[in-house]
Formats: sequence, structure tokens, C-alpha cells
Amino acid sequence: MAVVAAGLMIGPWGKSKSSPSTSEFMEHFWEYLVYVPNALIFLMVGLQIDLDRICDEYPPIHDRVREIDRERLKENETGTGIG
Repeated sequence: MAVVAAGLMIGPWGKSKSSPSTSEFMEHFWEYLVYVPNALIFLMVGLQIDLDRICDEYPPIHDRVREIDRERLKENETGTGIG
């Protein structure tokens, strides 16, 4: 708690002492530093989801997934799909 309080007190003072280019660099640096773990967490959560279990427990989802698969297969066979 003391470190957080000190950071809140000293933070604005340090920002006023740095040049605009340094402030801009630090802003981009911290944005990127937040983006990377956020992307990794999103990826790890996505890998933990068991789609088979979800489809078994919620039949409407299973039916819709099957319908989308059939549509994609039909598009690929007729050549009307993207890619």
C-alpha cells in the first residue's frame, strides 16, 4: 500500500520533469506492456474452453455449429466462399 501511495504522490512530479518525446515513448511502452499479457490471457482462456462439452450441454449451440459447418462446406464446394 505504501508503494502505491508513493507512486500516486511522486508520479505526476516525475512526468513533469521528462521531455515530451520521453513521455510519448513511455505511454506507448506501457500500452504495449499491458497488451501482451492481455493477449496471452485471452489465448490461454480460449485454449481451456472445451467446445465438445459446451455443445453437448447446450444443444442449440451444437445445432448452430453444425449448421455453420454445413454452410462452409457448401460454399467451399461451389466456390462461392471467401478464400
